[in-house]
Amino acid sequence: EFRIQIKKVECEPATAINKFSVPDAFSNVILRIGEQRLHVSKEFLSIHSPVFASMFFGEYVEKHKQEIEIKEVEYEEFVDLLNAIYPDGRDIGVSNVQHIL
Repeated sequence: EFRIQIKKVECEPATAINKFSVPDAFSNVILRIGEQRLHVSKEFLSIHSPVFASMFFGEYVEKHKQEIEIKEVEYEEFVDLLNAIYPDGRDIGVSNVQHIL
């Protein structure tokens, strides 16, 4: 089990449709936050996070799952994080820096 703790801050809401809403040529796992699903790359997230590296490639049950629930995270804030680390990501600014960190 993995826990990611992010303190609640005010931010601009993410749009309902974003680049993670549908699978692309590189997505190979779905992260579910509440009822929302994000199509992402295990390898790409693992490069940027030892937590995801352990989850996807360590000896955890998530390693074999096609869909993984992420708890205790706000959807919009997690999308901000993804947008910041993916190659064509958005800039980090005053509205999102605190919850990304």
